[in-house]
Amino acid sequence: PEGQVVLVTWPGVGWQFPAGRPEGDEDWRATLDREVLEEACAVVEDAVLLGFKRVEWVSGRVRGMAFVRSLWCADVSLEPWEPRHETTGRLAVPADKALGKVERGSNPVYRRWFMDALAAKGPA
Repeated sequence: PEGQVVLVTWPGVGWQFPAGRPEGDEDWRATLDREVLEEACAVVEDAVLLGFKRVEWVSGRVRGMAFVRSLWCADVSLEPWEPRHETTGRLAVPADKALGKVERGSNPVYRRWFMDALAAKGPA
């Protein structure tokens, strides 16, 4: 409600948006709900799927491998900070400061995703 963005961190990594992979037969939304709860101790109240990002390695030992990530805008309720998984920190920052905090914030895909998320929220 305050227009803040929730970021997480873990050892050796800068601030990031919560993320993760499906487990078992989870669909995209179930994965979002679980990962946000596990990594940010937050409950997804509402979410809009903005699109997908596909990454393929073009060199190195994983050349030819690829993954797909769903990109969301979600309203969350923060629970008490009691990390039980890999994350070691949670930060809620104003939307206009969030992208500058994210390790890959200068990446064009991240900037576009973030701007699409802000647009999905509509005028404040």
